[in-house]
Amino acid sequence: MSNLIQIKRSLNTAVPVSLANGELAWTSNGDVLYIGANGVVEAIGGVRNPGTLTANQALVANSTSYLDVIKTANLYIGSESVNSINAVANTTHLGAAANNELATSWAVKTYVDSSISYTVTSGSSDTQVLFNNNGIVGGDAGLTYNSATDTLTATNFSGNGALVTSVDAATVGGNTAGDLRSYADTAAGTAYSNAASYADTVAGTAYSNAASYADSAAATAYSNATSYADSAAATAYSNATSYADSAAATAYSNGTSYTDTAAGTAYANAMSDTLSRNGTYTGDNIFQGTSTFQANVALGDATADIITYVGRVGSAIVPSANVTYSLGTNELRWDQVYANNIQADTAAFGGDVTVSGDLTVSGNVTYISASELTVTDPLIHLAANNESSDAVDIGFIGHYSPDGGSTKAHTGLFRDTDDGYFHLFTGSQQASLDTGTAVVNTTATGYTIATLVAYLESGALSTNSSAVEITANSTVSVAITANTLSLSTALAGTSGGTGKSTMTNQAILVGNSSNGYDELALGTAGYVLQSDGSSLVYGSLDSGSLNILKDILCLKMIN
Repeated sequence: MSNLIQIKRSLNTAVPVSLANGELAWTSNGDVLYIGANGVVEAIGGVRNPGTLTANQALVANSTSYLDVIKTANLYIGSESVNSINAVANTTHLGAAANNELATSWAVKTYVDSSISYTVTSGSSDTQVLFNNNGIVGGDAGLTYNSATDTLTATNFSGNGALVTSVDAATVGGNTAGDLRSYADTAAGTAYSNAASYADTVAGTAYSNAASYADSAAATAYSNATSYADSAAATAYSNATSYADSAAATAYSNGTSYTDTAAGTAYANAMSDTLSRNGTYTGDNIFQGTSTFQANVALGDATADIITYVGRVGSAIVPSANVTYSLGTNELRWDQVYANNIQADTAAFGGDVTVSGDLTVSGNVTYISASELTVTDPLIHLAANNESSDAVDIGFIGHYSPDGGSTKAHTGLFRDTDDGYFHLFTGSQQASLDTGTAVVNTTATGYTIATLVAYLESGALSTNSSAVEITANSTVSVAITANTLSLSTALAGTSGGTGKSTMTNQAILVGNSSNGYDELALGTAGYVLQSDGSSLVYGSLDSGSLNILKDILCLKMIN
């Protein structure tokens, strides 16, 4: 079942008298579209009149942002409603104004006029001068101005005599204006002269006193400081010299006495006990035959004596404690050690190491540094202990500083254990890369994807010095995802493009006979896009087409 949706039309009626709920009506008298809503006819579209207040229509300003008139029952300014305008002001409406009232210019004038009170002397051509009299504008007969003679008259006058051209001598003590000016000039000159003289005298006295006081104070301070410094230096030098001489003499005397006593005692003891078991042999001694020394034997002093072995050692040399004693020191080393087999827990070599036979390493291998590394093996194997899992990043790391040593940065190529991809990076300031960490932190400070300068060859991508080709086929698909894609030459229609690098505003593209596109410019207002049998054009509809369009407007709604 279907219902017809019809729109009433009228050429003369401006507003429909009534419409059912949801019923539409169009009138050419005003070009307005109406709809019925609960017994009320509402205007919902049509022509608007910019700049003109039109009943039942929205406000639309003209090209200069003006409206001819605005009518309102309540005007809101901010959060306050203005619902009345007072034509005549009073103390209620203007003297104590409310936020919901506006006053007209007439109301303001009325209020101002009622607030000004003054009296003008009647029957005279002179006009009283208005002044503030205790908050109220007023006048007085003692101060008037005659506009006809341009004369200002005052009962009492006070001011700069040099600017007075006419006064009543009786009111100024019998002196004329000239007398007043002369007196004022003389008094001003005398006052200036006295002030200048006094200022010069005071300044001279102050400068003289200050200079004298400064010279005296500086001389006294210098004299006191010099005397004190000389006295203190002399006393200190004398005391230091005396103390040093006394201490040196005492030390020398004590040292000489002690040395002589100790030397004498030691010599006497040595000579008396030369052949005893615990004695000390002095001079040159030769032991022939087999000599056996019982108990502990100490040969020479660690720093002063030298022991020379002329013969050969005929037994093992075994230390008295395990891992306790050293053969040589860091400063005094043996030149060469010849041995058939060396058993050692650890070894440190400060120079080059040459291995003539095979080198077998049972544990991990750690290198300190090398200026050059040469490997004859064709392949380098990394992460040999990682074959039972995938827990470490694999690759190589380089160290550098971009600012002369202040910043330690790292660059390298590695396979990330998290995603299985190879990453080329630079600028990383990850500190643990200096100590042999097994994981590269891609969020470390300075970490940046590095640039690889190379030609690439893959299933769909091929680059060389002259071209970059992306080829898709039945086995390799190509997808390009980009925010923007810029082509130096427009892509032709035969390749899926438009063949155009620019487009006319509001134009549409129409295919042509050469597998390209032509632009169809925007048609005249009211024209519709249609076919003339050979091409698409914009044109007006004939009467037959208009009748067909009217039938189309009668839409059917399928329930």
